[in-house]
Amino acid sequence: MNLNTRSRIIWALAAGLLLAGALSATTLEETFDQTFAFAPGDLLELDNTNGNVTIEAWDRQEIHILATKKVKASSSEKAQELMQDLQIEVEPSSGRIRVDTRYPRNKDRWFSSGSSSSVRYEIKIPASADLDVSTVNGNVKIGRISGDLEVGTTNGNVSVSESGGRLNARTTNGSINAELSEITTGEDMVFRTTNGGITLSIPSSTQADLTARTTNGSIKTDFPISVQGTFSRNRLEGELNGGGGSIELRTTNGSIHIEEL
Repeated sequence: MNLNTRSRIIWALAAGLLLAGALSATTLEETFDQTFAFAPGDLLELDNTNGNVTIEAWDRQEIHILATKKVKASSSEKAQELMQDLQIEVEPSSGRIRVDTRYPRNKDRWFSSGSSSSVRYEIKIPASADLDVSTVNGNVKIGRISGDLEVGTTNGNVSVSESGGRLNARTTNGSINAELSEITTGEDMVFRTTNGGITLSIPSSTQADLTARTTNGSIKTDFPISVQGTFSRNRLEGELNGGGGSIELRTTNGSIHIEEL
């Protein structure tokens, strides 16, 4: 048997073992479904690592948390142990509810390199709520919330629609799309990413000091801007409707579009 033939056999065996492992892997899902009292203007703090977060307004004075926990492991026993260790902790207190996602500790690298766990959140909350939401590997989508928003992820997109409060949005590998139906004059806001574009939709009456910068991309605006400093293909500093609170938009690899609602 020559060397090339032996190499092909070894690679075929390795591929077969990997396929067999994948076919024997166990995936489990479990639902967390709870409702808590939530007064107008209360704060929701949510911390996740792996999974999307979707938050929508509704007309009840309570918060409904629906979370889908998902784990994958090389055997049913190991998957059940991972699921047991994947915990959602809700801490209600005066004026605030905090949701923490506790992932399994790195014991034996979660039994094998093929193990994984994630939590997908779908939340209903009063429109006047304030939010402080973060995940690492996942998208964040928020709709019809009029309170103040702090939104962050690392590997994922941020999408905010029909927002009416102050908004700060950050990601690293993903785009930011924000639609602000109302802006309180004097509020400062920041939108930052590294690898992705930024689209900001705001009312024509918005008063703000704008700063927009990109490295590998362009800047486009639907508004007449009173330039205060620089206006080039990838940098803009100026006043909108006489100026107001600071709105800062920054990316490295992506374009920026400031459009009128």
